[in-house]
Amino acid sequence: MGKKRTSSKNINIPKRWGWRRGAIFYAVPKGVEGQWDGKQLFKLGNTESEAYQTWADRIEFVGNVRTINDLLERYASEVVPNKAINQN
Repeated sequence: MGKKRTSSKNINIPKRWGWRRGAIFYAVPKGVEGQWDGKQLFKLGNTESEAYQTWADRIEFVGNVRTINDLLERYASEVVPNKAINQN
């Protein structure tokens, strides 16, 4: 097993981002596809600047978080209602 080759285009972009078909896509982690329009690969843009702008628009809540309580309130309002009831 040799070293995995990394494209030189992918070196300067964040983890889980990659160039495909001439655009930058985000590889959505399993379980959070609902927050990314139900997609496993979400198109961020055709250029790096477009991709960063789209990313900033989707992740706008990060700047408003000041405490753990802010995160817990957001989790309770956005994630908990989508959870299924355990039938065990």
